[in-house]
This record gives sequence, C-alpha cells and structure tokens, in this order.
Amino acid sequence: MKTCQSKNKLHCIICKNCVEEYIGQTETKLTVRMRVHHQQINDPNNINTPCIHFDNCAMGNFLFIDLK
Repeated sequence: MKTCQSKNKLHCIICKNCVEEYIGQTETKLTVRMRVHHQQINDPNNINTPCIHFDNCAMGNFLFIDLK
C-alpha cells in the first residue's frame, strides 16, 4: 500500500512552469522528504541546482509524484 508515511520511495518533482523533472529516492517517510524539498526550494541560500531551478522558474511551485 502506498501512503505518505511509506519509506524507501522513488519520487518525481515536476516544475509547474516548464515541466522539467527531478527524480529522487528517499529512505525517510515521504511526507518528511516532501517537506524538506519544499523548504530547500524556498530557501534562497540553497545552491542545489534543482532547487534553484524550481524556485526561479516556477516561483517554488512544483508537483510531487510518488513513483514507487
């Protein structure tokens, strides 16, 4: 069963402006990873390339999809 409390998940983040995708995998709960991604994308001090893209291109708006 897929839930947001599941661990070892494969996920995709899609930019809502240009539809660029980032594929990731997490060993933590999916809800925790979603929250961390959102915090990183909205953090102006984060130099992670996908985070910079999602912040600049779509103003922090993205779609988070559970793939596994």
